[in-house]
Amino acid sequence: MKQHGFTLVELMVAVAIFTFITAMVAGLFVAAIKAQRRILAQQELLDQTSYVVDYMSRALRTVRREINPPRCLSQGGISYELTHGVAGVKFVNAHGECQEFYFNNDTKQLKEAKEGAENIMTSERLQILSFKIALAGESSADNFQPRVTFFFEAQRIGAKPEEQASIKIQTTISQRNLDM
Repeated sequence: MKQHGFTLVELMVAVAIFTFITAMVAGLFVAAIKAQRRILAQQELLDQTSYVVDYMSRALRTVRREINPPRCLSQGGISYELTHGVAGVKFVNAHGECQEFYFNNDTKQLKEAKEGAENIMTSERLQILSFKIALAGESSADNFQPRVTFFFEAQRIGAKPEEQASIKIQTTISQRNLDM
């Protein structure tokens, strides 16, 4: 006589295989979601830092040399001036306005001051960990084309570890107009 049905051992093996496959699929799904969050965080970080670098580069490339008597910088005949130690740079922009980029250590954000008005350049979801500026050839008497090198390290703030990303950026900008 032939019995139709499954034994307890066969049922347990089938349930174990089904549970194992379901757990693997769920694990892959969770890993894919974490990877997507990490990639989106990196993309947002790159978008914001790219904007800051482009904006600062454009402004720093088109500076005008300060004339005598100086109204923006501490002396005439220079193109750039360090402020806030080495965490800021002040210059006369292409429109003849006094402009400054600097790092606010209290809020961990990059800021811009233009003719007395202050603007925040980075969002509250982006924390600047470090910001430094180095100048070369800023005086018209040194026979070098003025250039500004800036470095910053930024981190995206997120609730989960996979939503946090960081980047270090350094670039050098040379003044567009000849320094004569």
